[in-house]
Amino acid sequence: MEFDIGTPRYRPTRICHVVIGGEFGWRNGSGKWPAYSPDSLPSTADIGPGSPTGVTFGYDTKFPEPYRSMLFLCDWSYGRIDMANVSRSGASYKAQHRLFAARAPLPVVDIVANPRDGALYLMTGGRNVQWHVYRIRYEGSHVVSDTESTKSSHPARRQPAAESHLHEFRRMLEGLHQQSGAYVVDGVWPYLGHSDRHIRFAARIALEHQAVGRWKLRALSATDPQMLVTAAIAVARNCPESAADGHQLITSLLQLNFQSLSHNLQVEFLRAISLTLIRQGNQG
Repeated sequence: MEFDIGTPRYRPTRICHVVIGGEFGWRNGSGKWPAYSPDSLPSTADIGPGSPTGVTFGYDTKFPEPYRSMLFLCDWSYGRIDMANVSRSGASYKAQHRLFAARAPLPVVDIVANPRDGALYLMTGGRNVQWHVYRIRYEGSHVVSDTESTKSSHPARRQPAAESHLHEFRRMLEGLHQQSGAYVVDGVWPYLGHSDRHIRFAARIALEHQAVGRWKLRALSATDPQMLVTAAIAVARNCPESAADGHQLITSLLQLNFQSLSHNLQVEFLRAISLTLIRQGNQG
């Protein structure tokens, strides 16, 4: 939203890792949640002002590395194609981007990698602009072999075992989102206090799919600060609009020593308090 530039609610064009049960805080106008809100998820990379259109990975191209592993991103308004190197970071991903191609004008609307000739094809047009199709191909001295062109270059295959381990944990928790039973509550509970934000998020969403009566008292009696704050957010989001529930939540949260919490946990604590006041009413 270019007209929001300079306001607290401005959001740049960004790359998001879309997960099961994900929430990215997108609301109209000033209703957008800040990226640090614990009941939403952050971006993988912020690109900046622009008008995002087509995206594709370079896996099917015959470009040399690192281009074959890049995510290509089209920007209609600025007439450019950026590329981002996506790699695992904890249970999610991170990316750094830079310019790949540009000209004026280049109102690019979509892009695709053609596995038959290994080139990128892009189309420009829209809003009464003349349509064109362009091809970008590699003509350097390095010849990409058939083995290279068919071998997966997905960044997930090149990551340390620890990163893969966290991704498996996240997917395991996401697999519980549509299951029901006491075993789900017991299974996800330890992960409400996990150090990885995406793990905590997946665990909370799985918990919220269970009957709140199964876990509300357990949430209110949690002693680990991170676990209590995460569980309190789940309670605030799922309990009826009840002053009694709100009072219980506020009482439990205020048992924490705010000054002893890390900065990130202080932010989450304040969000839990505000959600309780918003959803369960002003407790005076």
